[in-house]
Amino acid sequence: MPDYAIRILTDTLQVLELMAKERRGLTLNDFSTTLAMNKTRLFRILNTLSELDLVEQTGNAYILGWRLFEIGQTVPYMRGFRLNTHEILRQLSDKVGETANLGILVDGEILFIDVAEADRTLSATFKIGSRLPAHLTSIGKAILSTWTNDEIRQFFGTRSLIRHTPYSIKSVSELISQLERFRNQGWALDDQEFAEGVRCVASCIRNHSGRCVAAVSISGPAARITDERLNDIVPHLLEAARIFSEGLGWNDTKTSTEASSQPVSGAQLRSATV
Repeated sequence: MPDYAIRILTDTLQVLELMAKERRGLTLNDFSTTLAMNKTRLFRILNTLSELDLVEQTGNAYILGWRLFEIGQTVPYMRGFRLNTHEILRQLSDKVGETANLGILVDGEILFIDVAEADRTLSATFKIGSRLPAHLTSIGKAILSTWTNDEIRQFFGTRSLIRHTPYSIKSVSELISQLERFRNQGWALDDQEFAEGVRCVASCIRNHSGRCVAAVSISGPAARITDERLNDIVPHLLEAARIFSEGLGWNDTKTSTEASSQPVSGAQLRSATV
């Protein structure tokens, strides 16, 4: 932690992040046990957050307040997403009959910022706000495919890749080989690599400078998203990515090569922001 960090603010953020992670009401004991934090300090933090309507108390438990939702709603707009992102996802989902997702790269993980669920009994859905390893998701691979091989190696360093299923990528070299194929075809595939029985396909979204800052994906049961059906899904996916990109000022007369050849800083390697 930097020397100039204000401890009460970092503690407060831990409290908020724990509530977001648990997705249920938490008691003072829950916070104290999980965060190893003094109860008196926790009470003061929670009481202040309650007075600011950032947290609500229901009995002995605390939940996130609606004011946080109001504040959070401005983030996509401030980062350039001035389109009705959910409407675009909804239309995409309706066209292909599967769940549509919008995600960005944050601190080495994919953060899902919007989801339009398929109107089907059986679907593959990721919760808004959930985070997944970039190399196990089609959104992550779509974004990474716009980077150079050296940037990808720098991003992962020497650490081994986490595997969730027998289909998960085993090494950075294997990932790079896969990304080269995705780079050429313009879309990326998660073939049951995060969850068995689930396939996802994604295409990157570019901003005005041509940098890939997000990706849109379709997710569904592997039994439905077959190789043959991808031929029907991908054109709709690419069209949605184009609409998102044009909304961010992207001119599609620029080539992917021009966009991906732009220098990427260390901060950009950790987080693809608009």
